[in-house]
Amino acid sequence: DDEEEVHSLTRLVLRNYEFEGRGLELLSAYSGVAARKVLSDHPDIALILLDVVMEQEDSGLRLVHYIRGTLHNSNVRIILRTGQPGQAPEMEVVARYDINDYKAKTELTSQKLFTTVTSALRAWRDIQTIEHSRLGLEKVVAASGGLFEWQSRTQLARAVLRDLVVLAEPQQLAGRRDSGQQTVSGLVARRLDRPFSIVEGVGRYAGTDGRNLFEVVPDHTGLMVAQASRRGEGFFFNHSYVNCICADNGEQIIFLVQGTQGVGGVDSNLVH
Repeated sequence: DDEEEVHSLTRLVLRNYEFEGRGLELLSAYSGVAARKVLSDHPDIALILLDVVMEQEDSGLRLVHYIRGTLHNSNVRIILRTGQPGQAPEMEVVARYDINDYKAKTELTSQKLFTTVTSALRAWRDIQTIEHSRLGLEKVVAASGGLFEWQSRTQLARAVLRDLVVLAEPQQLAGRRDSGQQTVSGLVARRLDRPFSIVEGVGRYAGTDGRNLFEVVPDHTGLMVAQASRRGEGFFFNHSYVNCICADNGEQIIFLVQGTQGVGGVDSNLVH
């Protein structure tokens, strides 16, 4: 929006706003050109409150075309908020442009703005959930296609561990691991007639290959591993996941992934 007052009032109304326990970061752009720069710097924007008339009479509508057509961003919710409805008749704009809501500035009271923003963020959240689940399924499908290409159980176990770590790390799936740090740790270990020997570790367990699992993990985690070994099944505990796979020859393979607090719903089923 090209009016400073509109930005100020919006920030005032939404200053204490929270959605699912999280506040808002509000970014301002006063022209269509400036908005393109903001979108370039912040590709994960959830919601745009967009004026029609800025540096040009149709700057807002041009920006909608840019977002949907050039950036191919179908996730961000766009609410057209105009002070001149005559410049962009509602029925015509909604029919021609891929926007998610149309509001005249005069009708957006504090309560209406709260309701509109909440509805848009709920829709964005659901889109993100679906997208995350889709990416997780793609990882599983891609991995399953190569299961029978591996020449040994060790190689297969390593491949499964990497896929479990990917499923447990939503930011990695979304391509947004800004820090470059491994926030999920895990290991895979095997045993037949002796203690579990680590085949591969990632995160905090990197470099532990060949060591006794119970000498590496904390005591409480070791108890959970022993329980999974006895039960021959997998379960979640304390933001962690452990599973024991039993082969026909009596060999057991343990998978341990820690840092799974973001895993739930469809993803937890995929992990199992």
